[in-house]
Amino acid sequence: MREVTGIKAKKITYTIQKNSHNSTYMYPLVIADGHDCMIKDIDGYEFLDFTSNIGIGKIAGQDFYCEEHAQLSKNLLLILSDKFKIFLSNSGTDAVENSIALSG
Repeated sequence: MREVTGIKAKKITYTIQKNSHNSTYMYPLVIADGHDCMIKDIDGYEFLDFTSNIGIGKIAGQDFYCEEHAQLSKNLLLILSDKFKIFLSNSGTDAVENSIALSG
């Protein structure tokens, strides 16, 4: 995996990796905003979006890291045992299918 460029991005990717099960994250990109074909990360770096505008929405599934997911994982673990990890998914269908697979 590529090196995360900014300090804020490093903190967020670390938090998500520590608190959550690995998902479909491919790059340590922490998206803050996007418009047209440009993405801006949490540290202010800009990128050209070659992912068919997945990155410009706030946020499409677990393709990229985001600050909200890091905060959600921390908040959920406040009410759960420290033996748990969080698994974030796109939809209820993904959540049900994965819970069935994990329970087997």
